[in-house]
Amino acid sequence: MDIDAFVAAHRPVWDRLDYLVKNRSSLTGVEVDELVDLYQRVSTHLSIVRSSSNDPMLAGRLSALVARARSAVTGAHTPAWRELTRFFTVTFPVVAYRARWWWLASSAAFLVVAFVMGAWVANNPEVQAAIASPEEITQLVEEDFADYYSENPAASFASRVWVNNAWVSALMIAYSVLLGLPIPYALYANAENVAVSGGLMASRDKLDIFFGLIMPHGLLELTAVFLAAAVGMRLGWTVVDPGPRKRVEALAEQGRAVMSVALGLVVVLFVSGLIEAFVTPSGLPTWARVGIGVLAEAVFLTYVIVFGRRALARNETGDLERAPDVAPSA
Repeated sequence: MDIDAFVAAHRPVWDRLDYLVKNRSSLTGVEVDELVDLYQRVSTHLSIVRSSSNDPMLAGRLSALVARARSAVTGAHTPAWRELTRFFTVTFPVVAYRARWWWLASSAAFLVVAFVMGAWVANNPEVQAAIASPEEITQLVEEDFADYYSENPAASFASRVWVNNAWVSALMIAYSVLLGLPIPYALYANAENVAVSGGLMASRDKLDIFFGLIMPHGLLELTAVFLAAAVGMRLGWTVVDPGPRKRVEALAEQGRAVMSVALGLVVVLFVSGLIEAFVTPSGLPTWARVGIGVLAEAVFLTYVIVFGRRALARNETGDLERAPDVAPSA
């Protein structure tokens, strides 16, 4: 192949494509069509040069031009910050909002069980005796319950709490592979733990201390656990009732959406862990510590309702596969 003749014949096409790529933000409809056509033609030229010529400089020039044209034609990958913004303003809140009835049912069931069992423990000395000796109960009520939140350095305690709570939430979601059947039992076990502690504290007139220590972080922490349980059970129910879609398609979509909740809860539980480590054992008055917990809970629920409802109105599902992979390059 006569490389000089080839360059002379096609240089105008290359220069025109280069011009269109540089001015892609202001192209007319006709020019966009021309851009696509020239991109295809120059791609062919590049193939010819690679197979018939030993000119690395020309091949490199055409390769760079084709790469830039491809970016202009197909779009550029979404910047990481835009994907992160979409996750926290669309993906996570819409999945949480769509699971709101499962979420509410999980919360209500937990609270009913915890309250009834806690009252049973508080009002039955026989039950208390079966749990621990009077000396052990006194030790728990007078010292151990409060000391738990301050016996370790705040930073290490926060990280330990964060990992533990994230693990519990991940287990709730993982149980969805078993149709979500173990999730009610896991919730019951957690309700039982809360009820026993609360009942023993109430039996010694220390209920104010119990709520003063558990509410600052517990509101947000338990809400996150309830959400994990809700999406896990909802995914399990999809196996039974996939709706109008094929069962495999429904499971795939719901499964990907559930993974977004698992990722989002890492952040929520991190905040809860910070509150548990730095606010719960602090010297702030009880009303201030509880107020911080209530504020964190209110902010989280408002965030889910506002952004989740808005995303649902746009028919968003939270399916990670539906997230835009490209952004306009103009």
